[in-house]
Amino acid sequence: MSSDVAAPRAGSLTRTGDAPVRRRMGAGRTVSACLRRQWPALVLAALLWSAMVAVGYGEGLRGTDVVEREAVTVSGALWWEIFSNNAHITLGLFSGLVCLGITTVLLTATSATILGVLTAQAIGLVGPAQFALGVGPHLVPEMAGFVLATAAGLTSVVAVARRIGGWSTRLAVGQVLRDALVLQLLALVALAIGATIETWVSA
Repeated sequence: MSSDVAAPRAGSLTRTGDAPVRRRMGAGRTVSACLRRQWPALVLAALLWSAMVAVGYGEGLRGTDVVEREAVTVSGALWWEIFSNNAHITLGLFSGLVCLGITTVLLTATSATILGVLTAQAIGLVGPAQFALGVGPHLVPEMAGFVLATAAGLTSVVAVARRIGGWSTRLAVGQVLRDALVLQLLALVALAIGATIETWVSA
């Protein structure tokens, strides 16, 4: 006597709840692979920001104070103002993707130098300890966001340099675009975290 019901194959049955888990794992692998591929752009971005902040910091120590304390009202509007202002900067940094990083380098040089000046003067105004407690918590994710966006803008020039230098056998334009978008999205997430801390913790 034969049966029309076939036995299920191993692994053919999945739970509905497994789908979100698989999507999260897939997203995690995508981000991890992107960071591994784009480590030169990330290193260059971090070095560029560090160097220009240091230059600005030195100028801030010698310049006239421009930083003043001001009262702020904690609200969603404040969060949006902080986030949108920083997001606009990252979009400018990201624009280097289409011009081999030129606008990215120029905007980083300007923004990082200004940040260095403001940091030096803020420390002079409130002291290192108060600066670390009041600004440090949101400055860390914001700086991470700027570095990620800068790396996104440098992905095209890094890809060209790899090709010319013989480190890569082909110029995978599609992969470069996808990696740049992943880095930019990570930058916006970091900025959202920074804005949240600045609005409801630091303020």
